Amino acid sequence: MTTFLKQHKQYIQLIHIAKSQLRIDNDVHQMNCLHFSGQRTNSTTQMTRLELANYLEHLKNLGFKPTSKKRTGNKPAGFYSPKGRGTVHDKLRSVWFEMCDAGFIHSRSEEAIFNYTWNQLKADWPEKVAVPRTLNNIPTKCIHPVINRLKKWKARCVKEAANG
Repeated sequence: MTTFLKQHKQYIQLIHIAKSQLRIDNDVHQMNCLHFSGQRTNSTTQMTRLELANYLEHLKNLGFKPTSKKRTGNKPAGFYSPKGRGTVHDKLRSVWFEMCDAGFIHSRSEEAIFNYTWNQLKADWPEKVAVPRTLNNIPTKCIHPVINRLKKWKARCVKEAANG
């Protein structure tokens, strides 16, 4: 039963995505709902799954191409910036993004932040401890010195920009 409801909601989601991508206004959308439901309803929520499937097929014929946002490449999942939770890792990201906004750093990617942090830490990293693959896997106590170095770098850049 839950998969049935899930599929029903997915059809509705796809139809609304197609509606916005194809720039279909509400009046035309409601007329289409009436047509595909046999004049029964003008709302996708009241349509059956078969009616929704037919309507979605019609939208595909009009040019809608459903795509999923799948990761590409061999980068681990941690290279995609997670939502902030108020950790020191987020503080590091915050200082990094401030420097990006000021034009001192060119890459806002999670990979760039991790590479910088790892380059700062790898000389002192204990051999018995596994090498982290993402920024969030680096212990909190190791992040504090990196944040301080980044703040000092930022101060130097601001001072140079003011003088030059």
